[in-house]
Formats: sequence, C-alpha cells, structure tokens
Amino acid sequence: MTDSRPRRSWRWLALVPISLAAIGADLAVRHVAMSHWNAAHWARFSASALASVLAAACLLPITAMTIKRWPRLTRAFVVAASFAWTWNLLLSLGYFVVLDAWPVATAVQYVIHEPRSSVALALPYLAGFPLLIVVLVAAPAAAIAVWVRALALVSPPGRHRFWLMPVAALAIVIGLSLKPPTYRFSVADVHAVMLTTNLARLAVRGDALRLNKPHRMQVPALKPRPDPPNVLLIVNESLGADGIGAFGCPHPVSPQIDALADATALPAGATVVLFHYAQANASSTLVSVPTLCAGLAPDSTAVRMHAQPLLWHYAKAAGYSTFMHTPQRYEWMEFDQYLIDGTLDHVFTAESTDHALANDVGIDDVHMIDETISRIDKLLAGDAPFLGVIQFNATHKPFLPHPDKAKKWPGLRDFESDRFLNAVHYVDDLTGRVVAHLRKKGALDNTVILLTSDHGQGLTGRRIRARIHNYYDEVAIIPFLLAMPPRSGSWLKKDGRLANLRANRDRRVSNVDIVPTLLDAIGVLDQVPDAIRDHFGGHSLFRPLDPDRQIAFVNVTEYRQWSQIGMSLVVGDLKYLLYERDVGCEEAVYNWRADPAERTNLWPAMSAEQKQVWFDRFKKRPWMQHVWDTAACDR
Repeated sequence: MTDSRPRRSWRWLALVPISLAAIGADLAVRHVAMSHWNAAHWARFSASALASVLAAACLLPITAMTIKRWPRLTRAFVVAASFAWTWNLLLSLGYFVVLDAWPVATAVQYVIHEPRSSVALALPYLAGFPLLIVVLVAAPAAAIAVWVRALALVSPPGRHRFWLMPVAALAIVIGLSLKPPTYRFSVADVHAVMLTTNLARLAVRGDALRLNKPHRMQVPALKPRPDPPNVLLIVNESLGADGIGAFGCPHPVSPQIDALADATALPAGATVVLFHYAQANASSTLVSVPTLCAGLAPDSTAVRMHAQPLLWHYAKAAGYSTFMHTPQRYEWMEFDQYLIDGTLDHVFTAESTDHALANDVGIDDVHMIDETISRIDKLLAGDAPFLGVIQFNATHKPFLPHPDKAKKWPGLRDFESDRFLNAVHYVDDLTGRVVAHLRKKGALDNTVILLTSDHGQGLTGRRIRARIHNYYDEVAIIPFLLAMPPRSGSWLKKDGRLANLRANRDRRVSNVDIVPTLLDAIGVLDQVPDAIRDHFGGHSLFRPLDPDRQIAFVNVTEYRQWSQIGMSLVVGDLKYLLYERDVGCEEAVYNWRADPAERTNLWPAMSAEQKQVWFDRFKKRPWMQHVWDTAACDR
C-alpha cells in the first residue's frame, strides 16, 4: 500500500534565512551596546530571535495549506505581510539609528496621535537620501519574490503540527512583553506584536501622553508699577546657546540677535544682560513650554501643572493687553486647550491660517512675524501696555532654512548641521525685523525683551543622538538674554536690582525664572498670592539667588512618557545626571563650571555619605524619586 501523504522535506524552512538576515541587521546596528550585555540580556534577545525564526518557518507551510482553497486571499496576505514585515524592520532599525533607542509602545501611540508630525520628521530623510525610497520599495518586492519562489518548492504538509510554531512564537513574544523594558532586546521584526501588547496595557492604564483641560487658580487684580513697560518674550525652538554668536557659536549666523545682545540694536540707555549658564526645563517641548509659561519646575505634579496660572494670566490681571503668536500647530498634544483661553486677547497659530505646513507641524515663521508686527501696531495705538509671547519653529528638526540667504557654513561635518545653522540665520533675521519695527515705532524705549529657547538641539556635542534622551548641557544650556529699556533705568537702579542682575549672569539660571522675573519687571510679583507664588520653581533674577538652589531637568513626567526615563538636578556647581540606556543606565555627577564639557564623572569616587545627600534631595522631589526608583540601573 502506498503512502499518499507528501514526503517530509526541509524545504519549508526556505524563509528562515530571511529571518536570520533580519536578525543579523539588528545585531549590526546595536553592536556598540552588545558589549554591555549580560547573560539575561542575551537570553531575552535569543528568545526574541527564536520567535522570529519560528514565525518565518511556519509561514510557508501555512501559506501552502491555504493557497489552493483561498488563492486570492492568500496572495493578498503574502503581499501585505511582505510590506508590513519589511517596513516594520526598516522603520525599527531606522528609529534606533536616529534616536538611539527602540520604539516603545508610547512612541507608537505618539505616532497614532500625531501622524502629521511623524510624517514631517521622516520626509527630510527620504528627500535627503533618495536611496531610502528605493529600499522601501525593493525590500518588500524581494520578500514577495522569495516567498513566491519558495511556495513552488513546498507541498502542503500532511499534518497540522505547523500550527504549533506560530503559537510558540506568539507565546514567546507575549512573555517578553510582560516586562516593558525587554522591548530593547527584541529583534526588529518582533516589535509589532510586542508593541501591540504594550499598547493594550496603555489602553487599560489610560492615556498619559497629552495635556488636559486646565482648571487654573484665579489671579486677583494686580497693580503694576508706574509707567509699566511692555513685555516681549521670544521663545526659540530647539536652539541651544551654541547656535547664537553672542553665546559662543563660531559662525556669523545671528547678527541681529548679536546686535541685541551688545545693545547696538537698542536705544541709548538700555541695559542688556546675558546669562551664559541658563538651562532649559527639559529637552522635550511637551515639558519645557508648559512649565516655562507657568513658572513651574518640570518635575511638578500634573495636578499642579493644570492649576497654576500662566504668564499672561498675571499680565491680564495687571491691565495688560496680551497675545500669543506661533507658527506651530497647537492642536499638537492638546497645547491649544492647555495654553489658550479667553485671557489671551489675540492668538495666532498654524491652525488660524490657510498657509501650508512648512516644517514639522508649523507654517513658515515669516507669517507669524507679519502678524506680530501688525498686532504690535494696533496695541501701540491703545493706552494699555502689552505682554506678547512669540514662539518660533524654523529651528525645529528637520529645520527650515532661510529662503533667500541660505549659505554653506565652513567646517560643518554634515548637511544636517548646515541646514540647522541656516534655520538659525532665518530666525535671527525675523527677530531683527520685530526689534527694528519696535525701534521705528519708538516702543523700545519702554519694552522689556527676554529671549530664550525651549531647549537646545545638541548638534555640536552629540553625546546622545536623540535630544529627547539627552540630559547633558549640550542640549540643556540655552541662550538667555534680558534687555531692559531706558525708561526702566531709575527702577532698575533702586534696591540693588541692576547689581543683582549682573551678579546672577554668572550663576546657573533657568527658564523657571522667566515668570517671576517678568512679573517683577512690571512690579506685581509681591502681589501674587502665596498660594500661587509658593509653587514657583524659579526666582526673580532682579533679586539675589541662593547659590545652592536646585534646578531640575526632566523629560518624562506624569503627562509625557514616551522616551527613556532620565533626569538631572543642579545644586551649586554640581550636576547630578541619570538616564536610562538600552542596557543599564548612566549615573554621573559633573562640576558644570569647572568641567563644562562634562567629561569627568565624579560619581564613582564619591563616598556613600556624599551619594546619600543626593538621594535625600530626591526624596523631597517625588517625581525625581520615582525616576530614580524606576531606572533600570545595576545598583
């Protein structure tokens, strides 16, 4: 009697080499981190690789079983699976190369919430490297070709034992997903299932990626000082101190801001102070901008964040006209509902115009400047002083170069740095337009200008690829300039205010100081109720600063959790730094004044008592204590 069942054959393993090639590509991009792996790390990676091989091995026999019964459906599956698999592989590897991290579930959730932002960030790479487009098309085409050729060699199996392999692969992936940090040790083509598992966990836990509608404390009526000044707060985007000439940039990219810094762009009698050791609140805009506007430390609770008044609430209570202008799209992460309310007399965002998006989630910055100049003209015709905030966008990655004056800057190592400096040049030109217009209208005689940035970009140092994981000063240190008008001269000279300003310029200051400093400049800081003022994370720069003050810097908060955790805390001349790497974490203490490049780590040589002093500080800051407890450090 003849056995009618097909003979056993190992040809059903034909897709396994593709999986092994993917595992090899995965190992190639993370070869630097592999030297730090221990046995547990290798075990997790090996389990993930086994799941990948099992999944590849079972695809051919399963396809062979279904193609005769459902040919069209099976062919559609082969095409769709080839595209999904290769694109997931390429995007995962690309994410690691660009951001120095593997895409966690919250990163995928961000993409779902903000698809336009994600696409806008990817487009420059496709435009700058056309070969990537070829790869995105050729990779799935090659996978389809291999799959079709392999199907011709495989007979449908006589038993259903092959169903055990996908079940085993799925069990391995779900098992690895039970501990979220293990995504770092999964091969790229296993990410999709792991991320799905983690996304389900997030859905149960709740959405922790957006700001909510605030319920702010009411600010009572405030009485400004006589002859109150106008206030203009200029917030740059992703612009570190190393991008401005007056703060150390070796290239002549910022002649207008430099002229503001040396007071040549201002009327005689103006006072300008540059703070060379100013730091941002975070390298994530989602943390830095809200805390900057509220005057809160970045590790403040979400409840406090949604209760604290913003800068323009105080100004409105003092009788000021207010405006907030930005070329950015403020639907991003609910910025509109968090920042914008009836207190602002005028708002300009990307959503309020028909202009096309030009850079990430923003329109061309020139449209915002045109609107700002028009608005200032209207305000100067009235009786009330104004407080205005303008926030640029051109220096946000992928950067918007100057359309007319773009040039090649010598000595740069990549096209990205060149594009960034041209974007700085563009923002500088637009800043000069606003300052020149105020001077033309005679308004600079009584307008306070504070220029800062939400965070740096980190192009010059590159200690860490992605700034959202970077806690070093190459990203934290920002330009910070305060210009006081001539008509504030007598007020500035009283009570040691000018002397305090000049003394504080060589101290570590922060964006948390902006709100109390500007409220002091218009004369209302001491009138703010203690229930509000006691929560300020900063201090007025017109007053003496405690040399041992604490200044925090965090990116992961209760409402922003899509990057690897980390933090830094400055106390005096020392800076504690912690960030989670793909393997373990970095823990360091630097003397930022004596060692500005942060090369000499003092932490290993510190005594247990000295380390305990830092731990005791964290205990008084609950979120920092949470970060320290959560970090995957080998302690």
